[in-house]
Formats: sequence, C-alpha cells, structure tokens
Amino acid sequence: LYEACVGYQYFFFLNMFCWKRKDNPIKRRNDVCLLWIARKNSKSINSWLIMILLMLLEPKYSEFYLCVNTRDQAKIIYNEAKKLLESSPIIKDKFDIKRDVITCRLNQNTLKALSSDANTLDGRRVSAACIDEVGAAKDGYLIESMTSGMLSVQNRLLILISTSYPNTQNPFLEWTDYSKKVIDGVVDDEKLFAMLYSLDEKDEMVVENFMKANPLQSTLEDGREYLESEYKKALEMGGAKLTSFKCKHLNIWLDG
Repeated sequence: LYEACVGYQYFFFLNMFCWKRKDNPIKRRNDVCLLWIARKNSKSINSWLIMILLMLLEPKYSEFYLCVNTRDQAKIIYNEAKKLLESSPIIKDKFDIKRDVITCRLNQNTLKALSSDANTLDGRRVSAACIDEVGAAKDGYLIESMTSGMLSVQNRLLILISTSYPNTQNPFLEWTDYSKKVIDGVVDDEKLFAMLYSLDEKDEMVVENFMKANPLQSTLEDGREYLESEYKKALEMGGAKLTSFKCKHLNIWLDG
C-alpha cells in the first residue's frame, strides 16, 4: 500500500488498522473512522481498499458492507470493487466474485453493496461497514442500521466518507461537528479517528489554501492548475457554478 498510496491515504489506513488496544491487542483502537475530503481525491477507492483489506484480515464468516444512498450508486461501487480485484493478479484468485456478493476463499468472508432504499437493512450481522457520500443522505437510517448490526461484534468498524454538499441538514455534518470537538479536546472519544480536509473560515480564496481540502490534488501539478482554472471560471460565472466549486472542490458546507 505504501507504494500505491499518497500520504493522506496511507496515514488513514495506518490509523485504522495498526492501532490496537493495549489491554486487548486483538481489538483495534478505533470503532469509527471518518474522512471528510473534497472530490477527485480518491475518496471512493479508499472505501474499496478498506473493504478488501478487512476481508483478508478479519475472522472467518465476517460480513462487510459497502453502503451508499441509492441502488444505482450501489451497483456502481460494487462493480468498481470487482474491477479493483480483477486487476490484481496477486490476490484476484483469493476471491470468488459473483453478481451480488464477493467472497474471500481464504475465510468465507463476504462483501455486499447496500443502499438506503433497499427493502430491509436491519437483521444483518455487520462486522464492518463503509458508507460513502454520507453528506447526501436524507437521514441517519443507514448509519443506525449498520451500527445496530455490529452490537455483537468485538472488532466492529464503521467508516464514514463524504464530501460537502449544498445541504446543511444531513447526518455527516453532525458527525464532522462532533469530530471537530474530539480533535479539539472538547469531547473525549478514544474510539473515533477523523481526518477533516477543508478550508478554515478565515482562509483567503487562493490556490495555496485550496490544497487544504485536496491532499491528493496538492501532489499533482495538473491538479493545482485545474483548481485554479475552475475557480476563475466559477468566480466569473457565479451562481450555481460557484456554489458547486465551493462544495465539491473546497469542501465547504453551503445551505442551498
């Protein structure tokens, strides 16, 4: 992974998998991991990599879920996870890939894609779940369903990943606000790990500050040029274009 990832990705995976409890070294320190990051920074690939690693590392017959908001999105992320496995000659023979489920042949662990508009989400024994684009969720039902399914799992893991949206009434905003309190030491929660990439309120709208929301694009010359070009265009056009740029590329929450 070290050779395949940029710095922020590797740091995220290290904190997720490598910190264990001193009194119980089998158990990971973090139950909840949160990543808030701008678009085009390999956000979804992180989800697939995490799930594949969990399938290889966790005990037999564990159940893992990639979760999104709609059935169409679920099909897309599932197909992308399949492509990632099929493109790797080292590990693809360790997995049985079918239309609706991926099974690890080493331990019979399974991976499925779910959406919040599925017929039922309750009654599942969830070892870990990664929920993508939580900022577009209408409510917290998907999060609560996955969390309640983990109650009997010792090494449970909930991963929440999203970009900002022009909507200030969603569960991910509540989680990012809570994470800021944990990071600032206002709230004590040793089981939460969060990485939050966004501009600060007083930051000037200059390319150097845009990098604070774009840890992948900041390593690419083309990425810096693209952000600068898009910002000039958005500033000139205003309206929906400027709103979209601030949400998608600067990771700023906007109301409407």
